[in-house]
Amino acid sequence: MIVYTALTSFTWPWSDFILPKLLLKEKSNYTVAVGLMALGETEFARFAAGSIFIAVPIVIFYFILQKNLVSGLTSGASKE
Repeated sequence: MIVYTALTSFTWPWSDFILPKLLLKEKSNYTVAVGLMALGETEFARFAAGSIFIAVPIVIFYFILQKNLVSGLTSGASKE
């Protein structure tokens, strides 16, 4: 349960869009997700690179914690 909480506690704020969009008014303070949405339609290459920038840390964090996540989920399902 701790691993799941750690994973979601990292993932949700990292890719959050709505709250930072409402609170941040200056472009210099934008998060990556808000900055990506502020790009124009002609800047697809930058948008794709930024999307990878958001996704890679989440995937790495998931793979690091995957063994603990699976063992924690299966430990409660054993019948003795």
